[in-house]
Amino acid sequence: MRLTEEQNAILAVIDHIAAQFPRRYWLEKARAGEFPEELWQALAKAGILGLAIPEQYGGSGLGLTEMALVQERLAEHGIPLLLLVVGPGLSLMILAKHASDRMKSRLLPAASRGERVFCFGITEANAGSNTLRIATTAERDGNEWVLTGTKHFISGADRADDLVVVARTRPYALEKRDGLSLFVVDLKSPGVRLKWEPMHLTAAEHQFQVTLDHVRVPDEALVGEEGAGWQYLFDGLNPERINVAAIAIGLGRHLLNRAVAYARERVVFSHPIGAHQGIQHPLAEAKIHLELAAVMNHYAAAAYDRQEEAGPWANMAKVGAVDAALEAADIAIEVHGGNAFSESYDLLSLWELVRLFKTAPVARELALNYIGEHVLGLPKAL
Repeated sequence: MRLTEEQNAILAVIDHIAAQFPRRYWLEKARAGEFPEELWQALAKAGILGLAIPEQYGGSGLGLTEMALVQERLAEHGIPLLLLVVGPGLSLMILAKHASDRMKSRLLPAASRGERVFCFGITEANAGSNTLRIATTAERDGNEWVLTGTKHFISGADRADDLVVVARTRPYALEKRDGLSLFVVDLKSPGVRLKWEPMHLTAAEHQFQVTLDHVRVPDEALVGEEGAGWQYLFDGLNPERINVAAIAIGLGRHLLNRAVAYARERVVFSHPIGAHQGIQHPLAEAKIHLELAAVMNHYAAAAYDRQEEAGPWANMAKVGAVDAALEAADIAIEVHGGNAFSESYDLLSLWELVRLFKTAPVARELALNYIGEHVLGLPKAL
């Protein structure tokens, strides 16, 4: 992909920020259970959080392509940020397209400055990937809505100010797809409870269970039209998949670069281990697969920005990117031998996150089902 002058300038800014807040800074924060606030504020000051927000609402008026490039480059430096995905790369993409002008004016300028941080609530314990079966409800009461339900695996809820939440406004038995709606909930509202969910994961963000116990929100907290949430979701979920693919590609490159450097320096039996085809060929194959995935993901982002159907490309890019990143992680671990399992080498913490992406967001198998049905024209998978 040939980058524009503006895109190259954005990546130069990311390189500068990453030099100020490198992998070791991110890792220290993650291991201490602290959010990398200084890094986040540097991204806000540079205008990165508002890249895809329209200019009239305080953003840069760019698109998913630029946001994915940022995710890719940050991860290539070894500093992935899930909150950058669920906030600017998901929640704000939906609000920018479907919120009322009043909601956009109230929320988006502050979000682009880093003064309001968003997370996203869709996953539930008894629904999993079957979003249509979520149990969280929103019932109208005069000029308000009353939200009740529990969401799981909410990234960065402790750092966020607002939750974009998916709820049922019509019973599943009556309206399946047309019964979902989206709301913006202030996480300081009465009735909102956060419960930390400990994870075997080295990340800058904690995961939370968020319970909404008869939380009242004004009518203006409804995003767009009541019952249109299913359609709105894919203006967020496809970008989420593209952003996650970008992080996977970046982490894959980071791991591969580390493996190549080690293979050049590590001498066994009088030769650098990188001189052996048994090392060179897997490294070369991992590089090929990462760059092929990058091309696919850039195409997916560009399709979304052109307002074309991006679902097929987003799902193919997500599967390809995560597979390639896992391949790079595996050969990086193998090249480092026993050192890969030393905490000082910091390889397994990278593998953890890449492996998570195989499962979420959207399990690999469900993405393959989508490709089988909607790209290849096969019957709906059982």
